[in-house]
Amino acid sequence: MIYRWIIACYFVGWIVTSGIQFSTSGPRWLIYLTNWAIAGFVLYLVVAALSVTTKFITVHICKKTQVADRTSDYEYKDPKGCCNSGGNQLSWYQMCHWAVFAMFGEIAPAIVVLFWTAVYIGGPVDGVSANTHAVNGIILILDVFFFGVPVALLHVIYPMIFGAVYASFSGIYWAANGTNPANEERYIYPVLDYAARPTTGTLIVVMVVLLFLPFVHLALYALHLVRFWLVYAIYGHSIISCYGNEKEEEAQEDTQQHELESQRTLY
Repeated sequence: MIYRWIIACYFVGWIVTSGIQFSTSGPRWLIYLTNWAIAGFVLYLVVAALSVTTKFITVHICKKTQVADRTSDYEYKDPKGCCNSGGNQLSWYQMCHWAVFAMFGEIAPAIVVLFWTAVYIGGPVDGVSANTHAVNGIILILDVFFFGVPVALLHVIYPMIFGAVYASFSGIYWAANGTNPANEERYIYPVLDYAARPTTGTLIVVMVVLLFLPFVHLALYALHLVRFWLVYAIYGHSIISCYGNEKEEEAQEDTQQHELESQRTLY
């Protein structure tokens, strides 16, 4: 939980720094794909921090309630296990966490690759560029591999929609004679110069949306599977929870149920 808030505040600081650094751009700060992506990434980090905090508070309160209820003659039983923290059911805030991850989080590593291969032309890299074109991708990969944020194969549609929306925006912006604040040229990025190279620009957009973004999603899905297999190899079939493994929980539940029925028979 502490890690989540540190990372969220860290990137909020960098997006504010970016806005200040490019304040002369005014509203045109919003034309860049990097800034779309970092805004969505910051939203994901904040939602993730809120989700983890809500889960922590919910479980803490539930466990305190269990301690109070255990003072009765019959031991309190939590039918879902660990205050519902040990099962596979997602709470509404966890669903929000997962949805924002699918819609905005997965764009981060794609932006990293696109920037260093298609946009960067050499020269010094400042803190804003390093954090919006490198560190964000690393954080997303850590979330998938070490913190177990799941990647669903069918969720590939979300980064593709994100890419398609930005591609449409870039075309509309060009058609409206929009210019970039760096050199006042009539394109957002040189590779999207629809006036000088309309076929190339359109082909790049199509390939990114239909091929590159699905490839990034499949790579993250593969990373998710590797983590799943590693956890399976370490823990086997058991589901570790605050009451022990699954078989021990079932045995404990059966024993408690028999004791409860015996006591009811006596009365």
